[in-house]
Amino acid sequence: MDLEIANLALLCRVRLLELPELKRVLDNDASVCGHADAAAFAKLCGLVFLHYDLEQRLADGLGAERAQAVIAQVHQHLTARLGGRLQELC
Repeated sequence: MDLEIANLALLCRVRLLELPELKRVLDNDASVCGHADAAAFAKLCGLVFLHYDLEQRLADGLGAERAQAVIAQVHQHLTARLGGRLQELC
């Protein structure tokens, strides 16, 4: 799911790792896109919301502290793997 979100962010030219831009995606603000693609942006919004829902379920199942540790580890891994590419290409 994370790779698909990253691909859609690249396609839409959204700097998704920047919190203000992520908030705009969550607010369904397509003006955040550097490249207009309504279908890709709709899918991006949906997957970001789904990702948030999965994080909530993880927190409910593991407890908030453990879930945050898992989320931080995944974020660190993805940032190391994709962060530079996302920032360069947007």
